Amino acid sequence: MRSFNLLRSLLSVSVFAIAFFATAGSNTVQAQTCPKTDEETVVAIVDAIKADSVLAPQLSHIVVGSVNKFVKLQGWTDNSKNYQRLMDLVRDVGCPTAINVNRFEETPPPADSPLRPQPGGCGPGTKQCGDVCIPEGDTCSAKGTKATD
Repeated sequence: MRSFNLLRSLLSVSVFAIAFFATAGSNTVQAQTCPKTDEETVVAIVDAIKADSVLAPQLSHIVVGSVNKFVKLQGWTDNSKNYQRLMDLVRDVGCPTAINVNRFEETPPPADSPLRPQPGGCGPGTKQCGDVCIPEGDTCSAKGTKATD
């Protein structure tokens, strides 16, 4: 009798597990299509910024890069709300492994910040990309904006 109850319990749990996993698969959201290459990732993010009426005017001080799906942002947004909007956009469009914001500010940095070009240009080891000074080895994502040495 005890064996029968144990067998019955195991059968009930198995049926529940099968039903759960069968329905869970049918309720999943379609996986989003992520850019395949780093270049496609940058283009997708920049295009999405251009299409966003709030972020588009700020593109001259938002520089996007990607290496192995690690997205690197340099520059700044106009305020904290726009910063969060940009982070959400990058996550949704770029499908990054991680987002590096070491050289990115939520609000405009002071005029003497190394992120901003000075009257004599950008500091040693950096070049201008839009309104932002980026390391010389980085690619400028600001379309139509010349990266200078």
